Amino acid sequence: MAVLFLALGSIAFAEDAVNVGEVVIPEGITMTQARDVAYATLVGREWTVKEKTDDKVVGYLKHRGNEAELTLEVTPKAVILKCWGYKINKAGDRKGSELPNGWIKFVKKDLNTKFASLLVK
Repeated sequence: MAVLFLALGSIAFAEDAVNVGEVVIPEGITMTQARDVAYATLVGREWTVKEKTDDKVVGYLKHRGNEAELTLEVTPKAVILKCWGYKINKAGDRKGSELPNGWIKFVKKDLNTKFASLLVK
């Protein structure tokens, strides 16, 4: 019974995710390359990858006062970022909704940097 409750709880979080921006995929980069960049970006920033499909990568973070899930949806033209998040105390208890804006900013920066490096090769 508890497992069912947790599964339903995670569905609610996904519905609460908000669009936090997008990063344009430069022409010449395939969706597979873009998905691999999305994956490498989350891993590089120490997000735990919860899911990886052909068109999205989902990362989870619980670190430095933040708990969040960031979905990177890969389309032919852009990576769309959607996130839910909480401010947490040192014990890990949720203290209210709060997006990890600093983390999101660095993920966007890393996506752009990694895309640019693919074009140079």
